[in-house]
Amino acid sequence: MTTQDKLALIGLLVLEFKGEAPAWTKETYEQYCTVTEMIEADTYTQRRMYAHLQAMVTHRFADSQEINKGHRQGRHLEFKLAIGIEEALDALEQESRFSSISETLYNIRSGR
Repeated sequence: MTTQDKLALIGLLVLEFKGEAPAWTKETYEQYCTVTEMIEADTYTQRRMYAHLQAMVTHRFADSQEINKGHRQGRHLEFKLAIGIEEALDALEQESRFSSISETLYNIRSGR
């Protein structure tokens, strides 16, 4: 997984911890931006981050489902984790760059 794949994964993790998954790309992107700012990583556009979410689906780290809200709201994809939370955290801990946000993730998970 690339660093940007992992950042997209963190966005999904945060939403899972908050009980807000499955979530649209927009909500995941908002979390992604927060994380990129925290670790001073490059922040890609929503479209580029969406490509990384799709890569997570291809690698079976995430699932997506198309939601059709009719003519006015159009179709949207909702994303959620396809793996266990512990597996996702293990994938992130392999890169030292993410150690600074591990504590934040655990705090969100425990509701602090």
